[in-house]
Amino acid sequence: KSKVTATTVVKKKAPTVVTTVVKFSAKSATLTPAAKLQLASLTKAIAGKKVTITGYAKGNENLATRRDRAVTNYLKSKIKFAATMHQDIATSLNQVEVQWVKA
Repeated sequence: KSKVTATTVVKKKAPTVVTTVVKFSAKSATLTPAAKLQLASLTKAIAGKKVTITGYAKGNENLATRRDRAVTNYLKSKIKFAATMHQDIATSLNQVEVQWVKA
């Protein structure tokens, strides 16, 4: 007897990475009321997910860290999620990026 083996190839759709940008004033790590509203609108989308939070501040690691911590702490005061924080001090941006994979 000979065996016939069938192979089915299923192409999986690449996951969608969602990025939200939170702006800061120059040399500031303080969340504005508008930034807090923006972050509050993300809580349902990121609850329980793995989230990457990147703080930016050209040449200033301390400021980049304070920014990503401000965003992370605010979100963690509202919901539970797994955060990975990064700092980018090579790019001249006054912002934090919040990224997660959309289910």
